Amino acid sequence: MNFTRMMRVKFLAAGLRLLILMLLTQSLYGQDTFRLLWKKSIIGNNLEKDRLGQLYLVNEANELLKLNERGELMAAYNQNRLGPVGRIDAYDPFAVLVYYPEFQVLQMLDRTLNLQWSLDFNLLDLLEIRVVCASNDKQIWGIDRISNRLLKFNSGGEIQTSSPAFSLLSDKIPDFTRLETAGTQVYAFESEAGFWVFDQFGQFVKKIALPGIVDYRLLPEKILYRDKFSWQLYDQQSHLSKELDLPLPEDPFSFLWMEGHWLL
Repeated sequence: MNFTRMMRVKFLAAGLRLLILMLLTQSLYGQDTFRLLWKKSIIGNNLEKDRLGQLYLVNEANELLKLNERGELMAAYNQNRLGPVGRIDAYDPFAVLVYYPEFQVLQMLDRTLNLQWSLDFNLLDLLEIRVVCASNDKQIWGIDRISNRLLKFNSGGEIQTSSPAFSLLSDKIPDFTRLETAGTQVYAFESEAGFWVFDQFGQFVKKIALPGIVDYRLLPEKILYRDKFSWQLYDQQSHLSKELDLPLPEDPFSFLWMEGHWLL
């Protein structure tokens, strides 16, 4: 049997969601027949997964929870002085980044969710850092909306490198809402513009125009994404998208696990 895990998410009031974790099996030949193995409901948001299969989410008390694949609690971290959690980045499961955009504070937690260091961008006179992610060399990427550049920081907040100004790359400056590292590249995402891709030195590589994306996951040389109408698989080599025969979410539900990747 080829195991395919799915999770569905239902949006609730006040920005919270009811996470219904379900593990199902699918036949080896891909028929649309599934068997429910387990199910667990959790109130939360900001769902992320690391490469070890562990889940991270924020509950209604703004508490960060770490769960195993069965939805069982492994660790918790509570920080209520910095406002809502805006981003969890578990690119490195031994160095989990948690960002609080209202106060512009980035924290790094170890694998047991103990605080290791905290970085306040306000103290660095960087007043518009809204999206961040881990880099592949244990540093931090962030987009500065004042200079309109992609910046790389170390844990002390020292800038290591930066991209060209976005105004040199486009007439319209996108309002990026997510950063994500994939291999040696970093992807900046905006729903209207699609993706801007940079290398590990912050140099611009290319744009991938995929407007209207609702959910996505970065795969090796491919992007699995959903728009309002269908699931698509974009090949970065051929620059073509292929529609996939997958069911669309019911109302605001989203399938979140397919072939080893969570679709948020």
